[in-house]
Amino acid sequence: MEESLTENHAAKEFEDKREIFVGRVVMLLNERHWGFICPKTIEHPGACFGYDEDRREVKTLKGTSQVPKKYNAEFVDVFPDDQNGLEKITYFSTDRNELRRFRQRMIELAMHDRTIVFLSGDDLGRMQNAFEVEFCQEED
Repeated sequence: MEESLTENHAAKEFEDKREIFVGRVVMLLNERHWGFICPKTIEHPGACFGYDEDRREVKTLKGTSQVPKKYNAEFVDVFPDDQNGLEKITYFSTDRNELRRFRQRMIELAMHDRTIVFLSGDDLGRMQNAFEVEFCQEED
């Protein structure tokens, strides 16, 4: 009986963390978080689309308002609407090389004053579907 209560508590805590992080868009510093310097802006949005409970990491995609110029660029475009609060179309890269895993604590700190929007279920679903194969491989 005690073991099932502990398991239920752990499952609930995981769901709480997922609700806290998944679907949020936070502004993250270019040099510190994304690893590059941009003369036009010091930060870019990061869409939190997954949570890894074991590693306590938030899976994040970098967004930009510029149309991706890379050949065969893969991205999810999120249009402004009443639900997400974006001011302009934002392109979130789904290139596996640009996926970032940030420590939970770092995202918690960024959320206090840098959360800009919450993604709609449809937009979040498109991001997660872009990585569906990767998610399946992680579970194996």
